Amino acid sequence: MGGGASMTKIFLASMDTAFKQYKYPLLPNRYFLSYFYKRNTEAVLTAVNPATFKGCIFCDSGAHSFFGSYGIFDNISYKKDAAKKATPKEIEEYFERYFSWILKWQDKINYFAELDLQEIVGIRKVMEWRKRFMAAGVGNKMVMATHTGDTWKDFVWMLDNSESRFVATQGLRQGLPNLNHKKYVKEAYMERVRVHGFAMTKREILENIPFYSVDSSSWTSCWKFGTVFKYEKGRLRRIANAPSSTKRLMKFGMGTDLLGAARSREEVRHKALRAEIEWRLYEEYIGSLWRSRGVDWEERLSNNSPTRKYSEQVY
Repeated sequence: MGGGASMTKIFLASMDTAFKQYKYPLLPNRYFLSYFYKRNTEAVLTAVNPATFKGCIFCDSGAHSFFGSYGIFDNISYKKDAAKKATPKEIEEYFERYFSWILKWQDKINYFAELDLQEIVGIRKVMEWRKRFMAAGVGNKMVMATHTGDTWKDFVWMLDNSESRFVATQGLRQGLPNLNHKKYVKEAYMERVRVHGFAMTKREILENIPFYSVDSSSWTSCWKFGTVFKYEKGRLRRIANAPSSTKRLMKFGMGTDLLGAARSREEVRHKALRAEIEWRLYEEYIGSLWRSRGVDWEERLSNNSPTRKYSEQVY
């Protein structure tokens, strides 16, 4: 992957306005897009020139929204309304649209998440969809994902059959069992298969589980709410867009021009650039932390990497 040599990659959720209206980004980094917000995503992909863009684009399938409609994820608003649930026909039609869309945009997408709805349609159907992508010649960009209901055998199959050498684990589930992420990441590391953690950017997670990459939409609060981000000593701090934050900004050597309720185009652009820089500093810290513990994905994935186990201090 391009865009820096840090061990843990953080894919930042992006928006069409960030690319088109604010002439952003200026840095060659990693961005997380979603097919569910197809209009915004296509605006980003249209603006990206593969010949000059040195970063990496990861496209999500939008499966999270289906989980919400079934009350499987933390979106409880749908649990009492069965009419909100998508029918098998609607799910199949969604897959067909996603499948065709991936084929259309594959030249601008580095990786895409499969439609991992095994908790709704069953693992056999998901396997069928996986093979469709492989047969279409885009298996080398597909990131298969494992869920709580999958077996360990299912996960091992993913590691053995991933053409992209890149898999994923589900995010944390509110009120539902979670995967033993340490076990899954360790196995993937030993097999030299990168593993992505969906929405796993909490500090306590990143400092205890060495994912190859994670994604986050939290940084978008810089243009949604005017939040200012500042990395300091292993922490990524958020500074609210309020007059009471003036002293904090000055403490961190940041100008009060970062405050402003109007959130003008130039102010948002300024904050977006600042946010990415601070997030990348945090990314470098996490990478350094894990290298100090003997876990280095770049070394592990290299052809001359020695076969070795994790150090005991990690697991």
